[in-house]
Amino acid sequence: MADPYASLKATAARLIAAKGVAVTWAKLAAPLAGGDPWNPQDDGATEPTTYTPSVVFFPAGLQTQRTLQALTGAEVPEAYEYGLLAGNVAFTPELGDIVTRNGVVLPIAKIDTIAPNGVAVLHTVYFRR
Repeated sequence: MADPYASLKATAARLIAAKGVAVTWAKLAAPLAGGDPWNPQDDGATEPTTYTPSVVFFPAGLQTQRTLQALTGAEVPEAYEYGLLAGNVAFTPELGDIVTRNGVVLPIAKIDTIAPNGVAVLHTVYFRR
């Protein structure tokens, strides 16, 4: 069966690639995956896997904050900024990931994903400043 959201994902990816900035997105490996649960052993896979997706960044001003609150029903603190990440990236964004933009590490506070029927179309990532 064809992906019914393919055109939406392609449009999001195209616009984000055109208007966004490249970031370094690092996914940390599980540092202690080997051994027994009571005696974990380092399996040597401690190097993070890095990706370079494009992200469109927006400051979360008061108007943006109120709009996001209305759309998501969640509170977005004013000291945050947020970014849009295409849903067709080669990884699943998670809270423990490390995002670096222009040499500055951006801690991830929250991730909202638009995923109708489980198909990721767009990720909204909220960063602490």
